Amino acid sequence: MKKYLLIIVFLLILSCSSCKKNVKLTYHYLDKEESVEYKKGEEVTLKELNLEHQIFGGWLKDGQKVNNVIMDDNIDVYADLQECLEIKLVIKDQTINEKILKGTPVGQFDNPTYQDLNFVGWYTDPSFKGTSFVSKDRKIEEDMTLYAKFNEKQFVVSFDTKGGTVIKPLNVYRNSTINALHTPYLLGYRFTHWSTDIEGKNVFDIKTPVTEDFTLYANYETVDYTGLIDEYIPDVISANLNLPTVNDEIDFYWSTDDSKLLSSDGVVNPKRVDTLVTVTLEIYARGDYETSMTFTKQALVKSYQLDELVKGKVVIGYTSYWYYKGYSDDVLNTVDILDISFGYVSQNGSVDLSSVTNMMRPVISKAHENGIRVCLSIQGYGEATKQFSDCANDPTLRHTLALSMAKVVNDYNLDGIDIDWEYPGSYSGRSLAIDKVNYTLLMAEIRTELNNLGEGYLLTAAIPAGSWGAGNFEMSKLVNYFDYFNMMSYDLENPACGSHHAALHPSATPSGTSKGCSIEETVELWTSQGVPKDKICLGTAFYGKSIAVGSTTNDGLGMAKTTQYQTSYKNKAYSAIIESFFPDLGTTRLYRFDEAAKAPFLFGPQTKFFTTYDNELSILYKCQYALEIGLAGAIIWELGEDETSTLIKSVAQGFNKEGSDHVYLVGGQLTKDANQNIKVKVINEVRSTKLLEDLIFYSTNDELVEITNNLDGTASIMLKSSGSVTIIAATTDKQTIYGRLELTIN
Repeated sequence: MKKYLLIIVFLLILSCSSCKKNVKLTYHYLDKEESVEYKKGEEVTLKELNLEHQIFGGWLKDGQKVNNVIMDDNIDVYADLQECLEIKLVIKDQTINEKILKGTPVGQFDNPTYQDLNFVGWYTDPSFKGTSFVSKDRKIEEDMTLYAKFNEKQFVVSFDTKGGTVIKPLNVYRNSTINALHTPYLLGYRFTHWSTDIEGKNVFDIKTPVTEDFTLYANYETVDYTGLIDEYIPDVISANLNLPTVNDEIDFYWSTDDSKLLSSDGVVNPKRVDTLVTVTLEIYARGDYETSMTFTKQALVKSYQLDELVKGKVVIGYTSYWYYKGYSDDVLNTVDILDISFGYVSQNGSVDLSSVTNMMRPVISKAHENGIRVCLSIQGYGEATKQFSDCANDPTLRHTLALSMAKVVNDYNLDGIDIDWEYPGSYSGRSLAIDKVNYTLLMAEIRTELNNLGEGYLLTAAIPAGSWGAGNFEMSKLVNYFDYFNMMSYDLENPACGSHHAALHPSATPSGTSKGCSIEETVELWTSQGVPKDKICLGTAFYGKSIAVGSTTNDGLGMAKTTQYQTSYKNKAYSAIIESFFPDLGTTRLYRFDEAAKAPFLFGPQTKFFTTYDNELSILYKCQYALEIGLAGAIIWELGEDETSTLIKSVAQGFNKEGSDHVYLVGGQLTKDANQNIKVKVINEVRSTKLLEDLIFYSTNDELVEITNNLDGTASIMLKSSGSVTIIAATTDKQTIYGRLELTIN
């Protein structure tokens, strides 16, 4: 028994001995280890760390965050440390030191408060320069000092518009005044004033300092819109209207039941008969599109009146979408027919207007306002030839195309169609024999459909001049369908040499004009094929062409082109010729006029660049020729290529057009009333050279006119009596003549 008791005692001693065994708790942080011994089984609260430039985030044991541990065995804990920065926050006279994690956004700081001031933001500069402002999303990456900026407290001014357009509240600094107040809009009412009471008795004075939050109330008077539409829409419309889109109170939205007749912006495009149109006006309070009022009115759009086409003086001006910028008064006073260029033929036989849609309405409206006719020119050159040919070759498509053209004329209030299918038998995939006959069949269909619209609708066609042009068409048959044959008497140069591209007569210089390619020769050819002269409009070119030649003989005229550079002609608008070439006249570039061809050209002896073009003088000769032999008139390609209006003035003078206000060119013919005094000048090429310094004007009969030479190179002519007189421009020694003006005074 004693033996067992001894064993039990021994075991108890051993047990007590083991209960007193120590275990170790080791702290790991930075590069340090600190160990503390604890009795096994003891619960230990882990110590806190306070380290410079580090923020202590607790202890980790086996990757888990712990605050205390039971010491069953040796334990290792590891400090969760993050790099921190020292931040000083200066708030007025108080400085607060804080530690923050690197990369903390400024926006995580609480906005400080200070008395009755409003916190603006943090700055790195105590003077609060704008460049030192610290945005809320800026992350702090280094120790720094931030200064709190405050300003005067703001009060909120609210607005009760009583159903009018919403106005946002204003924040106003204490004791400040409101700079300006928005006006609320309410349909059927007109705003009168703001008040501090809802009844509107206490009128608010904008000069009153703001010392508290308050509300302003809008006050109105009623408005009667009856008759508003009558202010802008007359009973009879005969010109474009000025339709407002907004006034002080309301927004206007206009519409009509025929937008081609009268557009929503007031552009009127009258028909050939007086036509009723219904106009709708919707009005909204400005900025409020929930509530509206609608008014309608019927008005009579007066028919447009066209000027008479004077035989022998018809001027057709092509106007392309790529040059169109509107028209000068000189154009409107000179042109009788505007040809919008170009519509195109679609494969299904419809007319494609996509290229000219934006110019159709303004051109037609402006033209009709001035008594000018407008035709749509349908392109058929190059690749566009195939659609023309395909439609003309199929009886159904041929009829469809003719109907489509007539529909366009009717829909847009046009005055006719111009056909620009220039080369049947080329680019189309069909022989000339087929295209030539189909061309005539198509014109017959178009003529029929235009006649179905009524009287006076024009059908014209651009036909190449020269020996090859007429051979592509059945000219004698087309006489039955065309009102005018528009002679494309340009681009007729010889591509192998320096030659005229738009000559009136053949040049006396060999190769100066291509054979059979002058206006004179083309007129003889066309008339021999049955085309009446009074249906022919000769061509004038508002552009030129340049090529490099290999010799200075004849100043490049008739000389073979070079094989070294620019071996083909390049086009240049007349405006560009004036700008680029005229400054060099008389020095590095020569001006010449071919008296036989009645055609000008420019030549650079050093560069050997030859430029053929139409100028004021050549156009006067063309107009004079058209009048003398009884042609219908002239065409212009292209109006937009002379932004200076120089050449259109020459056309006006050449056909003695009334209403053209300009200085007359010495070089043509002119008829004037005896009580009308005029000014004269020489052509631009003379005015652009040093020769102008030695220029005088004189007359062949001083009893009929009195001439005053002006310092600007012009002369003022006082018409004293009826009769015929010649005004001459020459050098002071009268040896060099720059031009003559044959003047008839009625």
